[in-house]
Amino acid sequence: MEREENKLTTKRLRRAELQLLETTEELNTMKKAYEELMTNYNAILRLDSKRHRQNIRADGEEIAALVVLKDKLLAKDHEVETQRHKIVELEKKLWKLELV
Repeated sequence: MEREENKLTTKRLRRAELQLLETTEELNTMKKAYEELMTNYNAILRLDSKRHRQNIRADGEEIAALVVLKDKLLAKDHEVETQRHKIVELEKKLWKLELV
C-alpha cells in the first residue's frame, strides 16, 4: 500500500517537474520575444524623436507602428506575468509533493 502511494507521489512529482520545465521554457521564449519587441519599440521611439526634432510630423500625431508596439508590449507584459504566476504555483506544488 505504502509502495503504491510512493509510486503515485513520484509520478505526481515528475509530472509537476515536467510542467514546471515546460512553463519555464515557455516563459523564456516569451522573454526573448518581449526583448525583441522592446528593441523594436526603442528603435521606433528614436525615429519618432528624430522626426519630432526635425518637425516632420505634426504635434500630437503618433506613428501607428508605435501604438501597435505599445499594445504588443502590454500584452507580452501580461503574458510574462501570467507565466511567472504559473511558475510560482508549480513551485509551490513541487515543494508540497517533495515534503509528502
